[in-house]
Amino acid sequence: MSDLGDPPRALTDSMRRYIEDGAANLTGMWIGGAVLSTIMHVIMVAATGNWRWPPVFTLLFVVLAIVSGKRRADMRRRLTRVLTEGAITGAVVRHVHQMQHRRLVTTTVSYRVEGTSRDVQVAMAEQGLACIQVGMRDEVVYLPSEPDLVVPTFLLT
Repeated sequence: MSDLGDPPRALTDSMRRYIEDGAANLTGMWIGGAVLSTIMHVIMVAATGNWRWPPVFTLLFVVLAIVSGKRRADMRRRLTRVLTEGAITGAVVRHVHQMQHRRLVTTTVSYRVEGTSRDVQVAMAEQGLACIQVGMRDEVVYLPSEPDLVVPTFLLT
């Protein structure tokens, strides 16, 4: 049994780490691409003398950074809401899948939360997910208003 307490609960350091890991995306890469393409554009315009050269890649990377940043903020808000307002309930592991990408192993676990009729997936590179087996009962934080998010409580310790 976890010692998270009843909702509403305050965010702990481990919850904040889980939110950061769960909401990670490519925003930083798109910002870096925007900076590099801006530098390359300035060099190209200076070298050719053509001031009407459109900054296509710069605009593309800026748009991608904005969209990615908004998605990251939305996921952080949703995960924070589930962790602070969600109830601790039981779930059964329905499927476990591991995918290796060079040195990184991503584990995807499908949970069936008690009282629901659909599976919810959790995918992370966290090594703790690798020890889960199909048919195992696990404790998760679940909020019915966010039916596609669950947080296994053992990842919050």
